[in-house]
Amino acid sequence: MAFVPPRDHILFAVTLSNIGATTNVTSICLLDSHSDGTHCEAKIRAGQAFLPYLSTLPNWRPSLYAAIDKLRIEWVQFGRVNKTAPIELFHLPVLDLSDPSFHFFAWLFVYDWAMGNREVISFQGDLNTLTAMGNDITRLEQTVDVAQLPTIFAFYALQAIRYVTFVMIMLAAVTFVYILLSRGYVEGLNMFEMSRVGGIVWVGRPLVVVRSITALCLLSTASIELQTDGVFSYFVTTPVPLWTTCLAANEVTWLVGIVNDISLVWTQDHTIAYATINSLLMWLISALLATLAPVQATITVSPTCEIATLDYQVVCVAGSVVIGSLQRLLTLVGIVLVCNGVCFGLVRCLWKRGLPRVSSSMLLCGGAKYLFEHDDWILGDVYHLDRASAVLNGLLSVRYQNQWVIFDVKTWCVRKVQVASDLRVRTFEDIVLVDRRFGRTLPLGE
Repeated sequence: MAFVPPRDHILFAVTLSNIGATTNVTSICLLDSHSDGTHCEAKIRAGQAFLPYLSTLPNWRPSLYAAIDKLRIEWVQFGRVNKTAPIELFHLPVLDLSDPSFHFFAWLFVYDWAMGNREVISFQGDLNTLTAMGNDITRLEQTVDVAQLPTIFAFYALQAIRYVTFVMIMLAAVTFVYILLSRGYVEGLNMFEMSRVGGIVWVGRPLVVVRSITALCLLSTASIELQTDGVFSYFVTTPVPLWTTCLAANEVTWLVGIVNDISLVWTQDHTIAYATINSLLMWLISALLATLAPVQATITVSPTCEIATLDYQVVCVAGSVVIGSLQRLLTLVGIVLVCNGVCFGLVRCLWKRGLPRVSSSMLLCGGAKYLFEHDDWILGDVYHLDRASAVLNGLLSVRYQNQWVIFDVKTWCVRKVQVASDLRVRTFEDIVLVDRRFGRTLPLGE
């Protein structure tokens, strides 16, 4: 034989060739022309002695014989009967049922092929197909070329997520500072609009969309891992923790915020009534869909080779692994749009309360105009925006004497307005001082 089989090869061959106590081992080893038979017999006897210590194995022998026979793998050799005879192609099955004494050696080669130490090549012609057992091959190990991996989108998406996260953390910190400067005279409900208003103003819709798309991709991707057992590699499905699913589902609400913001043209005063319900409903649906009907990976083993350059390069593909589902991603996007329409329709039909008062100041973005609470902050038909909420709206303010100097991030303009504490309001012939809290707010006129 051309190779020296290791112990695991011998143990496998002894088991599959069904060598027992009554088997004539000597007759088997006579087929080994590279030794005197003593060394061969010793290895087979050692394998027989080890078999009782193995756990009971399933009776795979018939199915393995059938599988190998179906592949029609053969020994192939060129030769001639005598010196004067022409050269012929001789071939016979690897597992020849008429010659059981050779099965031990046949399983050695089959196992060596399964370990990846040799190749089986199928030559398909016009009249017939010849599948030949090849010689042992030299293993070539090389690192993966990272440049060929399709990770460009993932890299830039990760950087976008980091940027959005950093901006939102800084926005929350600056907002907290303004809450302290205002001594708590702020509209608390407006702080819940940090992502819908602050995210749109300070981050921008394109980057917010990228962040939401990454969440949709995570929810549309199966969770599998490549594991190894000895020399074999296989894929296993790994369960995703519930808290991870809920966090990813929560990220979808960024896309909900974008849809709400674009829909302000039509929803207007009804937005404040349905936006929160819309986000919570989409969060719940996304989490349930990912938990109850997770995306399943599709793994196909179909080795094919194509000649890229004649006599120089052959490109082979062993199979395909599909872990993402475009259908699930489009389904989630569709659910976002449908939920927005349904929630708006229900609120418009069933909401019996009067519409809230809103300011028409040009300093307010669409989200701040329709999502901020205005009712308790209107004095003399003028909306007074607390400084913390103003930060979410993109207005950074500082007091100079009796005026507020306001820098509008949205337009990169500086404006000045009079401090409300220096104003007096006439009501039914009585002149009253304004509420103390209005002295710490920004009066936004038309």
